[in-house]
Amino acid sequence: MSGVRSRIAPVEHPEEKLREWLAGRRFGTLQPLEVSVHRDVDADGREAWFFVVVLPDPEEGEDTWSVDDVNLLHRQTRDKALELGLDWPWYLHLRPAHDYAAENEDAD
Repeated sequence: MSGVRSRIAPVEHPEEKLREWLAGRRFGTLQPLEVSVHRDVDADGREAWFFVVVLPDPEEGEDTWSVDDVNLLHRQTRDKALELGLDWPWYLHLRPAHDYAAENEDAD
């Protein structure tokens, strides 16, 4: 071993790279339909990245998605954000497609 640590080069626009990565991935049974990112202030008054992930509606008769799949989405996203060098704070907002569509129709 030479004792030299490898460093990951900083990624330009890591928030956009993470958005693209999220949009192209499957997390168990969950395949994002749409992913957006915007900058805003969080509840603590800090500038933060907010990722809105629109997912297919939960299975018929279910109130939400598989807990295992949601946990997988969060873990893999955290790992990718670290890899890309995306600074905290950032947040994931998971939205079902029917709520997202209805909200956008109201905006018209």
